[in-house]
Amino acid sequence: MKWDRKRELRRAFDAPMPGGKREFLARIGKKEAGFGRLLAVQFYYMQKSTWVLNILLFLGTVGSGRMLNIWESRRNLGILLLWLPFWSLLLFREELRCGIYRMEELERSCAYSALEVLVSRLFWTGVLQLLLLGASGILLADTAEEWFAILIYFPVPWLASSLLSLLAIPACGRQQALWCCIGVSALVSVLLAAAVELCPQIYEAGYLAGWLAAAVCLAALNGVQIRKFRKNMEESIWSLQ
Repeated sequence: MKWDRKRELRRAFDAPMPGGKREFLARIGKKEAGFGRLLAVQFYYMQKSTWVLNILLFLGTVGSGRMLNIWESRRNLGILLLWLPFWSLLLFREELRCGIYRMEELERSCAYSALEVLVSRLFWTGVLQLLLLGASGILLADTAEEWFAILIYFPVPWLASSLLSLLAIPACGRQQALWCCIGVSALVSVLLAAAVELCPQIYEAGYLAGWLAAAVCLAALNGVQIRKFRKNMEESIWSLQ
């Protein structure tokens, strides 16, 4: 019965074949907006508090590292890593802003897709945090080996917090997602604190290869989870509900 009605509607209304986006824009005299322009627009759209909080967290991390003398005691390095899960929190804070303030419909009505808007924000916040991560390595390391070690140690808590946040966000709902990320960052920080007390030897140089392997695995798992978000965009927290 359902299919019969569909066939009858098709016979009664001979709809034209849908045109593509480029053909439609050419017909109304509008040029297609480039992704580079979107990046430029989103740079100014980013909240000033996002930049300020990232810089403050960077200064707190570097200042703590200097006071703790992390290369004299690897246990102090473990204490310093307690800052890193909150770097990930600031990344998600910016991405979840439109969901918190119920701005998804407004963003989806613009010239770009919701996925392009999300990627552009991730680009700027990600670039900022990568630059700050590299700068923290330069400021905390006295040798090339120490700088290389920081670039291995630091991403592990960041990636762990990011992965758990990506897994938790769909189950939390758009209004509670930020609180979910705060809880995840706090949980990872508590687990790191427990590791400092229970097994401080894991921060010794001999375990550096294990940290590198953990960073690679966590990066791959983050990539898989981000790909799932991209594939299921219409059903995820980033879409209208």
